[in-house]
Amino acid sequence: MTSFNSFKKQLDDALELLESSEQIKQLNLPQVTGALMVDTESLLDRCDQVCKKHEQEKPTIRVIHHLACSGGTLVSKCISAMPNVYLLSEIHPFTELGMDLDNPSYRPTDLISLSKFSGIPNHRRLAEKLFIDALKPSINT
Repeated sequence: MTSFNSFKKQLDDALELLESSEQIKQLNLPQVTGALMVDTESLLDRCDQVCKKHEQEKPTIRVIHHLACSGGTLVSKCISAMPNVYLLSEIHPFTELGMDLDNPSYRPTDLISLSKFSGIPNHRRLAEKLFIDALKPSINT
C-alpha cells in the first residue's frame, strides 16, 4: 500500500468514525454517499464546510480597558500577535491629549481634529460619527 493510499484509508476511517458518532449526527451535517467518499470530497473539505457554516456574519470586536502599569499593554500586544487580530491602541474620538489647542498643527487626514479647530457646531456628535465611520471599512473586510 502506498503512503497516499494509507493516508486516504486513514481519512476514510476518520470520516466513518465521525459519521457513526451520535454527537456528530445531532449537528445535521450533509451526508456523503459512498461514491463521493472515495474520490471527490475529502474529510478536510467537509470540515471546512462545517466551519464556514458556523462562521459569524461579522467580525467580533473586543475592547480592552486596563489600569496604568497593570500589564494591559503587554497583554494587548500579545493578543494582537494572534492571526487575524488587529489592535488599535489608545484611541478615543474626543481626546485633546497630544493637541496644542492654541497652535493647531497641519494634519490633513485627521478629520476629527480639523472639525474641532474649525468650530463646527455639535463637534462631539460629528467626532463620534467620523470615528465609527472610520472603523467600518476595517470591520467589514
